[in-house]
Amino acid sequence: MTLHSLLNTLRFSTALRGSTSRSKAGAMPLVQAQRLSASVVYGCGASVILMLAPQLTRTPIWESAVLMLALLWKLFSVWRRTTVPRWMVSILAVVLAGGILTTYGTFVGRSAGSALLVAMLVMKFAETRSVRDATIVVYLSYFVVVTNFLFNQSVVMGAYMLVSVWVCTLTLVNLHTRAPSPGLMKRARWALRYLLEALPIALVLFLMFPRISGPLWGIPEDRHSATTGLSDTMSPGMISNLSRSARVAFRVKFSAAPPAHENLYWRGPVLWNYDGISWSTLRYDDFGHDSVRLRVAGPPVDYSLTMQPHGRRWVFALDAPASIPPGTQLTQDLQLLDGEPVISVSRYALTSYPSYQTSGGLHAVERAAALQLPELQNPATRALGRRIAGEASSAAEIVTDTLAYLRDRPFVYTLSPPLLGEDPMDEFLFNTRRGFCEHYASAFVVLMRAAGVPARVVTGYMGGELNELGDYLLVRQSDAHAWTEVWLPERGWVRIDPTAAVAPSRIETGIEQALADTADLPLLIRPNARLLRNAALLWDSINNRWNNWVLGYGPEIQRQLFGGLGFGKYTAVKAAAVLLIGIACVLGIVSLAPLLSNRERNPALRAYARFCRKLADAGLPRRHYEGPLDYARRAREAFPAQADRIEGITALFVALFYAERDQPQWQTQLSAQTRSLRLRRSDARLGGT
Repeated sequence: MTLHSLLNTLRFSTALRGSTSRSKAGAMPLVQAQRLSASVVYGCGASVILMLAPQLTRTPIWESAVLMLALLWKLFSVWRRTTVPRWMVSILAVVLAGGILTTYGTFVGRSAGSALLVAMLVMKFAETRSVRDATIVVYLSYFVVVTNFLFNQSVVMGAYMLVSVWVCTLTLVNLHTRAPSPGLMKRARWALRYLLEALPIALVLFLMFPRISGPLWGIPEDRHSATTGLSDTMSPGMISNLSRSARVAFRVKFSAAPPAHENLYWRGPVLWNYDGISWSTLRYDDFGHDSVRLRVAGPPVDYSLTMQPHGRRWVFALDAPASIPPGTQLTQDLQLLDGEPVISVSRYALTSYPSYQTSGGLHAVERAAALQLPELQNPATRALGRRIAGEASSAAEIVTDTLAYLRDRPFVYTLSPPLLGEDPMDEFLFNTRRGFCEHYASAFVVLMRAAGVPARVVTGYMGGELNELGDYLLVRQSDAHAWTEVWLPERGWVRIDPTAAVAPSRIETGIEQALADTADLPLLIRPNARLLRNAALLWDSINNRWNNWVLGYGPEIQRQLFGGLGFGKYTAVKAAAVLLIGIACVLGIVSLAPLLSNRERNPALRAYARFCRKLADAGLPRRHYEGPLDYARRAREAFPAQADRIEGITALFVALFYAERDQPQWQTQLSAQTRSLRLRRSDARLGGT
């Protein structure tokens, strides 16, 4: 384009200026009511599908089918240049609402509420015909994105939600971008810039908005759904199946060097009742009311434990816990219990003594429970226990002889034991002799009880892997373990791990070193998968930081941050004041940002500012409400000898700055013309201007 063409464009724009300004007042209703182009609808549909993708994996199959049918129908109708009848959308909405009510029995709660919101989003998209309708669809999509965090709070889901919000914002930009529309990449950068501008306010709200006790994303209705990990019962094969999982159970950060591997017993459910096949816990009110007493030895171990949600009340503390966090309790059998089921990532500050003894007598209820055996099952095992007791002179000697029995015979430690029948302990001890930790713990306790020594099964986790990238101990489900405790009159309850008699490396180093065949182990913990294992540890360190700084950011950490920033003791009034001041500061910075933006560094704007200064020095300053075209008209009238140059400079500036034409030669020409322009006050015709 030549300068002559630019001048013609300038004249044409000046002629249209009046008609454009007259129609400006009525432009918004026309825009809001205008029909959507097919490309915009396809883009909006793509963003809706992105919002729905995680939700469709959780909704019932029938609802997912109806939603996808409605989506495809809408996109097909746009392709055929038709519309989905509103009466059909109404029928589908009624069907979806009735189906959700029938499936869940309510519209309230995490699952039912999310399903209803998803249905509303798709139905609104199906009837979308104008920019206003599409804008409502985008706003609904923002709410649908947030509901994902009610089901999954991982780093991956957080990243997916950020991308989804960016796509929603891009869709909003597309809806309100006037023709001629800039390229997709430029609109995507606009959407990203808007999100970055909102990020400081989001950060202030996250840090300073008052936190409540309990999980931010938990809903009581669903607190027992999708639980994993140990149970309050144990039967042969349960823990061995659990040990095939590489899922994280919890992470531990020690304040000093961690204890030796053989002391890393993480105590969980204590099992007393035995029906011949399965073990189960006692009710807590079955115990005596004497408080548990410990005699400790050696230094204490201080640590913080970050536990993954498992839907139960157990807190897997290092055996034995001495100080307990607020809101927890320590039972008579040394189980640490939270006041509520653990349904979100939870952190506990604990102190334990790995070397300890219990003191006090054995309550009658405990003794009876610790000696209970079914009379008609496992007769050979009970006979063996009585024979060992008859050859020993004390309870301690009975324990020693029983461990020797397991050590001296060809028992095998394996993740794939054979199935056992109606007398599982008889078959295990005298026939198969292949088992996992639950087999050895169960058999040992049955032998002890048959010999008259009170005993119980303890389940939990043993060991863990040190993640040097984050300097914490990682305990997986594959570290699940079962051991025993026996009552010795002179020592109280004493931990005995019969697995150590058969596979001592399980206690000393870990499960991967104890098994001869590691094919049944999770791939991440096999000794020959070091590269994959290191990658998994790197990823877990990222997850750990996410848990600590995002999911684990609760009232206690907020109070510490509040005090660390110099605000003193945390109060609701102070928190509200800091929150408002922080938001005001952020809004002030964002408001001032345009004044310091690239507009001042724009070479076209600098050249035009030089042009305006020269006119002002010659006696014709620019009025504050005056645009470039109006100012050029006045300047031509005031300096008719320079009219062509004034018109040329203005045309170049409008093309470069307002039309955003990227032409380096035009910029060079504009800079040269503004520098060479010479205006004298004596030449000005200022009358009437």
